[in-house]
Amino acid sequence: MHAHNVLWMIAFVLLAFLSFRKLFPQHQKLISAALALYIVMPVHAEVVANIRSRDELISATLGMASLYLYIRFEERKKWYQLLVALLLIMTGMLSKLDAITYVGMWPVVWYYKNEKLKPAAIYKALARFTVLFFIVALSTKIQKILVGKPVEKETADVGAIGNVLHLTSGYIEALPTKLYLLLLYLRNMIWPTELVYYSGNNQIPILSYNNGWFYIALVVWIIAIAFTLREG
Repeated sequence: MHAHNVLWMIAFVLLAFLSFRKLFPQHQKLISAALALYIVMPVHAEVVANIRSRDELISATLGMASLYLYIRFEERKKWYQLLVALLLIMTGMLSKLDAITYVGMWPVVWYYKNEKLKPAAIYKALARFTVLFFIVALSTKIQKILVGKPVEKETADVGAIGNVLHLTSGYIEALPTKLYLLLLYLRNMIWPTELVYYSGNNQIPILSYNNGWFYIALVVWIIAIAFTLREG
């Protein structure tokens, strides 16, 4: 069972390498180094070690496969590649809806590959993406009809066992804890400590705006966002 997860991870990394090499052929060594770091990061190793996380591996792998095929479509303009990419996205969403995020990367790839197109070509691409997004959105609706809506927990206390944020009254009250959780995720990505497998009771406390960790997390993420915008 664990070997099955390892194979999915190998497929994901291979597809990621092929995709990024297509986009940035001049940076193959950098891509290899980045993916090697990705493999050994504790957060990603945890997904492979946990058999229950196979839905995430399948979703991510099929999503990356769709991205690779879309890149090939932009290079060769063979419509069957776009169709297969769309089918892969929808199949990945059957495993976990997170695969839908890869659809959002298609316009970025299109822009990178077609920076100097005329307005007519841009309008044509917008129409294409509108149709694709509509198909993907329709497939999510069909899935909900077939599978059904998730069962609501009976009380907030029961929900808090799986997610401590159920104890908060809204987004404003939950914001300090959310930022603190993001800080923990960042730490787990770079420091091989014992991982927190869920944000439930007895693991993550509810933070208030008076807690120092909230301000530390706020400063860290402001710096990260500012650096990203500056480099972009």
